[in-house]
Formats: sequence, structure tokens, C-alpha cells
Amino acid sequence: MITEAKSTEITGRIARLKEKVISVKSTICTERARIYTKVYREHENTPVILKRAYALERTLKEMSVYIDDGELIVGNQSSALRAAPIFPEYVTSWIINELDEFDKRTGDAFIITEDQKSELKELCKWWNGKTLIEKGYSIMSPLNREIHDSGIIRAEGNLTSGDAHIAVNLEKILRIGLSGYLSEIDLAQQSLLNSDRDLSKKQDFYQSLKIGVESLQAFIGRYEKLASELSLQETDTIRKSELVKISENCRNIAQ
Repeated sequence: MITEAKSTEITGRIARLKEKVISVKSTICTERARIYTKVYREHENTPVILKRAYALERTLKEMSVYIDDGELIVGNQSSALRAAPIFPEYVTSWIINELDEFDKRTGDAFIITEDQKSELKELCKWWNGKTLIEKGYSIMSPLNREIHDSGIIRAEGNLTSGDAHIAVNLEKILRIGLSGYLSEIDLAQQSLLNSDRDLSKKQDFYQSLKIGVESLQAFIGRYEKLASELSLQETDTIRKSELVKISENCRNIAQ
């Protein structure tokens, strides 16, 4: 077990990690945007629920993973600390409009390279007419669109991010694990009736769940492997034992 002495003050390790988070400059990461665009192109006529599952699967398989010095809890959402991933499937207009302003903002400034600007411009071209916000606009009544465009009542937040507002059942996942979820999915799939008029939608739903859970298992497995590889290179005995434990923990929670 990895332990630290209890104290009212933060440890040196936490202080160093805190300083790194505070001092590093925020940047843009284009990995997710690149992968999602490629997958959506490949599966343009696939049901959206499966399209999202395939995109998540590819992202967790191909995105950069790293473990910083001193970290005991591992995991990242982008290629570097405080690097913001881009979500082109929701909306692209603001990305294009603000490309040259990201690093000039008085608040929430992000460093972006010219190569990244060029890549995002090219990626966003494909999303024209295909984003979630455009889908939302298309189903608005003329009156609702007029009110929205007036600026009196607007709904960008709901139109571009509402599907990500979830409450994770942490108690359940700690109790049954990811393999427990897969067992529930398999049972639900086996219980489907051919006479069900929503059979196709339910099959897609359970298949997307299975892809998502298995992708998460594989993603955790990447950290298990990375921690193991780093432990073999580590010369500090304490850090070496920490990395070995991280690898063991990842192997356990992936099940």
C-alpha cells in the first residue's frame, strides 16, 4: 500500500505537484479532435450512439498517456498537463472565430501553435452542417429561433454540452467493477426479444455500452503497462515501488 503520514500541512510531493499545475501554461491539444473527425468520417452513416462509442474507443486507444514524477493517481484527458482537448462534434464556429485569440485572452488563455491552427481549420471544415448545435437549431421552431437569436434567451450550453451532464454511480462500480458492468450488458443483450419493435435501437445501445466499457479497460491497461515500464527504468527505490503499485492497481481496477 502507498501511504503518506497524516498532517495538517501538504506534503512535499503534493506541494511540487501543486506548483507544477499552477505554473504550467495552458495549451491546446488537437488529438481528440483529429481522432473524432476521422472516426465520424469512417462511420458517417452509422447510428450516432455507435459512432460515439467507436470514437471513444479509438481515442482511448491512440491518445497520449503519461505519468508525471510524483503522481500516485494516474490518468489524463489530453496530451499534456493543462492541455485542453477540442470537441468539434458539438460546435465549431467558436473554434474558428477564436483561433487567433486563444493566446490573447485576459482570462483562460491557451497557447496554440500555427500548425494546430491550420489543423483545426481543416478539421472543422468537415463538421460544417454536422454538429450538435446545428442539429439543435434545425429542430427549433421559427419563433424559438427568433428568440434565441435575439440574445434575450439563449441555450448554447444545452445545445452543445447537455449530453455530458451525468452522475456516475461510484458505489456500484466500486462494488461490481467494470467486469460486473460487462456481465450486466451481456445479460441484457441475451434478454432482448426479436418481437420488440425497438430491438435495433436497444441492440445499438447495449453494443455501444460494451464498446465503451471495454475501451476503458484497455485504457487503464495502457497505464498498467506504462507504470510497469517506468518502474524498470526507475533508480529511486521509493518511486520504483510506487510505480509497481500503480501498475498493480491499474491491473486490478481494469477487471
